Amino acid sequence: MAVANPTLEKTVARRTGSVAMDLKIVNPTGGRILGAVTANGSFTSESAASGFSLFGIGKASNAFAASARGQANRAAMNSATLQTMERLRSVR
Repeated sequence: MAVANPTLEKTVARRTGSVAMDLKIVNPTGGRILGAVTANGSFTSESAASGFSLFGIGKASNAFAASARGQANRAAMNSATLQTMERLRSVR
């Protein structure tokens, strides 16, 4: 006879993402580098996860709408866009 040992699990799920990128602003006609931009982005999400386990199957789970790395990439791209626009204003 086996014992099922049902358990209710409560855990905290934490995900961290970090992205860095280097961009160069290049004059398309002459190929001259007009400027450079370094952008970084990071994102951390933390949420409670709960689940039911029976016979060790079906442990706690949590669905994320987007990954932490995806959110960090968006933050880095936003920073890069703002910096690039500022650099382009000074080039004219």
